[in-house]
Amino acid sequence: MSIESVSAAVAGSQNITGGRRLDGAGFMKLLTTQIKNQNPLEPLQDSQFIGQLAQLSSLEEAQGQTAALQQLASALQANAGLQGLAQASSLIGRQVSYIDPDLGTESDDTVQSVKFGNGLIQLELESGVTIPLGNVVQIRSDVAGGLSSTTAPNAEPTSSFALGTSSSV
Repeated sequence: MSIESVSAAVAGSQNITGGRRLDGAGFMKLLTTQIKNQNPLEPLQDSQFIGQLAQLSSLEEAQGQTAALQQLASALQANAGLQGLAQASSLIGRQVSYIDPDLGTESDDTVQSVKFGNGLIQLELESGVTIPLGNVVQIRSDVAGGLSSTTAPNAEPTSSFALGTSSSV
């Protein structure tokens, strides 16, 4: 093989550094250049050629599967957000105890609306404060003259009953 043919092949090749990947067209161009400029006394073996094509095919298939999995993950994340938003909407109008994100203290307020933003379900309260759903430690609502109470796990249980009602524990 002459030096000129190698120089021409090198000059016509692309630099693949800097995060760029070799795609199918680039691979075929490289393979064609390799076949054109091969040593006639040691030609490229069929098994090598087939092996390189199989590697390219496997690579392209893996890239396609990665793209499909990324789309699926995005769809699942959006679906989970919508489901959480629908479930959290049952809190509208209910009294909640929550940990104030700024002060770190427990406060009480009524849920005005529910929104989904920045990957979190957030509650907008009557006082104008917006808190993540995860900051709620207790949910209360009026039930037949008394108060019903639901306490979040890891929170200290509290009882909330109207005067004149009894509770059996």
